[in-house]
This record gives sequence, C-alpha cells and structure tokens, in this order.
Amino acid sequence: MDKLIFALNLIVDFIDYNETVNESELANYLLFTGFDDYEIRQILALIGINDKLNRNGFRIFTKKEQND
Repeated sequence: MDKLIFALNLIVDFIDYNETVNESELANYLLFTGFDDYEIRQILALIGINDKLNRNGFRIFTKKEQND
C-alpha cells in the first residue's frame, strides 16, 4: 500500500510540472523511479489512465488550474 501512495504522489507531481501528460511519458517516469512494468500497469489502470472506457474516473487539476 505504501508503494501505491508513493506512486500516486509521484503522478501528481509529474502532472503538476508538465504542461502535457501522456501515458507513455508517465509510465517511463514511473519506470525511472523504480517501479516495474506490472506495477505501472496496475497503477495506471487504478487511476483510469489506460482505460479508454472508464467513465467514472477522476481528473487531477494542475497547480495552475487550481489557482485560476
């Protein structure tokens, strides 16, 4: 569970500091920080990034969007 929370925090930071985010860049970032392929697929599926049919997902606002 700790690793999942760590990954979610990394994802939020990644989204905050990048103007555009795609699945490939995010997966590479997580791979670079020490997550393996299986963990990355699980994390992305959990937050609905790689599930095109997920209609009940959520969106994380960037710091800029939060300040507007």
